[in-house]
Amino acid sequence: MKHNDQSDRRLLLRIKSENLLSFGPDTAPLELQNLNILIGPNAAGKSNLIEALSLIRATPVSAASSNMDLRGVVRRGGGVNEWVWKGGKGELTSIDVVVNNPKANNRSDIVSHFAATNRVFG
Repeated sequence: MKHNDQSDRRLLLRIKSENLLSFGPDTAPLELQNLNILIGPNAAGKSNLIEALSLIRATPVSAASSNMDLRGVVRRGGGVNEWVWKGGKGELTSIDVVVNNPKANNRSDIVSHFAATNRVFG
């Protein structure tokens, strides 16, 4: 995969979720292409990947301007305890996304961490 190609118009280049929904601590990063098709058996994590993308989409939105803020997405998804991977206790949950900004000709690595502490998002 070429990372310095100026004709590369992909916005999302890679996503890695750890301890989030069905993604445990050893989940490999998913390299994204121009077209991505999710195929797999039930309970393979297809919907959870889409939910993780909804968290990333909501990250830069302020709570005052929209109901699509990060806390709102987590709340609509059943609360923070529903988002944290059930296989570990007290581990940090993270989403790491590499995004492309074709207009500025650069890439950014966005990492979001959160944990469930006393059933509170933090």
